[in-house]
Amino acid sequence: MDLPALRAWLVTVALVLASLRPLDRRAHATETRDLKRDFYEVRRLRVAGKENLVLLLGVLGAVHSLEAPWRELVIVGLSVLSYARTDPGLRRANRFTFHPILEVAVLFAGIFVTMLPALDLLRARGAGLGVREPWQFFWATGALSSFLDNAPTYLTFLALAQGLGLPAEVVGVPQAILVAISLGAVFMGRTP
Repeated sequence: MDLPALRAWLVTVALVLASLRPLDRRAHATETRDLKRDFYEVRRLRVAGKENLVLLLGVLGAVHSLEAPWRELVIVGLSVLSYARTDPGLRRANRFTFHPILEVAVLFAGIFVTMLPALDLLRARGAGLGVREPWQFFWATGALSSFLDNAPTYLTFLALAQGLGLPAEVVGVPQAILVAISLGAVFMGRTP
C-alpha cells in the first residue's frame, strides 16, 4: 500500500473510532440489566475449528504471493480442504449452507453480464462526461456506491477511467485515479 492510500485509511479509521467511541459508551451505560446478566451468567468463550486459521493464513499468503491463475487455484483448494476437514456438526450448529453463496453468485453474474455493454460504452465515450481528476473519481464513485453495490460501481468508474487515455500505470489507469476509485467505493459504499 502506498503512502497516500495508507494515510487515507489511517484518517478514516481514526474518524470511525473517534465517532463510535462516545456512542458505544452511551449504549454501554444503558445496558445495566444485560451487564448484570453477563456478570452472573459467565460462559467461557470457545473457538471451534481453529485448524482453519492455518488455512486462512494460506489464503492470505496466496493473495499476497501468487499470480493468477495459481492464486485462485490455491484459494479454491484451501477452501475445499477446509470444508472437508471441518466437523459437519460444527457446520450444522452454525446452520451453514451454500445457499447464500449461490444466490450472490447468480445475482452478481447477472449484474456483470448486463453491465458489459455499459462498460464498453464508458470506455469508448466516457471522456465526454468530464470526470478526469482523482477527486472527481473519488466523489463520483462514493456517491454512486452509497446506494448501489460497490463492485459494479467500482467497475463502472474503472471503465470510465480506462477510456480517458491517461497513463496506464495500473490496470490501464493512473495509480492516483485507481486509489480514488477504490477509496470512494469502500469509504462511502453501501452495505446490505
